Amino acid sequence: HVCFFTGPSTYSQVSSKRGNLKYEKTYREYYDDLVSNEAEWMTFFDHRGNFEHAEHTCGILGTLATVYRQREGTFYKDCEEVLDMEEKVLLKYKNAIAGTGAMSQYQCYDTLEFKYHVLRFNTYRKQERLNEAAPYFRKLLEYELRNNMDFEHQEFLFLLTWIDLQPSPETVRNLTRNQLMKLLHKLREMEKSSAMSGMMA
Repeated sequence: HVCFFTGPSTYSQVSSKRGNLKYEKTYREYYDDLVSNEAEWMTFFDHRGNFEHAEHTCGILGTLATVYRQREGTFYKDCEEVLDMEEKVLLKYKNAIAGTGAMSQYQCYDTLEFKYHVLRFNTYRKQERLNEAAPYFRKLLEYELRNNMDFEHQEFLFLLTWIDLQPSPETVRNLTRNQLMKLLHKLREMEKSSAMSGMMA
């Protein structure tokens, strides 16, 4: 059985709460089917010809996980469970396009993986689970380096300057666990300070 939905399935849709609510039920039903019939779905995604279905599924799961993460509280558990499934489908997508030479698909995979890492990072960070967030933080730094993002478009690399480091492949590669944790603690302090300023304004 194979059934795909016609709603938005890209992370760019998450800015529209109305759109999220409209398709949330459908996306949740799809996720539940993936869980209930995981072996069949994973066999389906194993076939190279189904790589686009794996790609779209990652978009759907990423959107659903984002909805749950934004709600916070008890929904973090749902978010992490959806991300667990997205991780499995991402691997299938990666395997399906390996060796094809399709640069557009490699770039698409790279972007989907980055957004998955952002979701993992923010989910752990917002719950004060900084030890679990740290490995994903390094992956986000590596992504921005790999894509030569300039300062204005960086979301993570510029943070290295907070501990007097200049962004470079060598710097990111040699970051210690203590340095990563120091950055995460600084980020948390900045966010708390910003939140307090907003409440007093």
